[in-house]
Amino acid sequence: MTSFAVLRSLDDLARARREFGVFFSMVHRQRPSAWHAESFLGIWMNARMLDSAPACCSPQTGQAGAWRQRVVQNTSLAGIWTIYCLQPNDGDTAIEPRRQLLECMIAECGAEGQFVPVFSHNTDHALAVSESARLQEAYPGRVLPPLHLDAARGLLVHLRVVAPAGATTRTHVCHMSSKGANS
Repeated sequence: MTSFAVLRSLDDLARARREFGVFFSMVHRQRPSAWHAESFLGIWMNARMLDSAPACCSPQTGQAGAWRQRVVQNTSLAGIWTIYCLQPNDGDTAIEPRRQLLECMIAECGAEGQFVPVFSHNTDHALAVSESARLQEAYPGRVLPPLHLDAARGLLVHLRVVAPAGATTRTHVCHMSSKGANS
């Protein structure tokens, strides 16, 4: 099963990273075989998309174009974020699911919205960096720096990207447990 999140705004990203970490850790502990971090595609930021599933993910309209997924479940937190779980229509699988999701959301939202690609901590680093770079090149200004998700430990961290010589890089780590937060 594939999933993605919709977030109210960029201002909520730090909070959402902590809350997603708690949520994914809890789901992983309760049903480790039911959900895989590899299937979490990313975070789309646009408040308009919080209250209802994107039209391109409905059973009726999800058939159009390259995106062929439908929403089968969602979880929300008080108008701040929603996580949508998707299932392919008629056994289709997406070749480039992040790109297809991004195209779907841009088609629906027009000029509003930005995307944060998320990769499992098991994803090859070079693959995650190259896919993120391709998305950023194809959609300038729409794709933000990627995150890595470690659902078992409840971590959603910035992907470390090697900077040119002389530049500095920073990695931000947010860890949440059900007992409290450490930053």
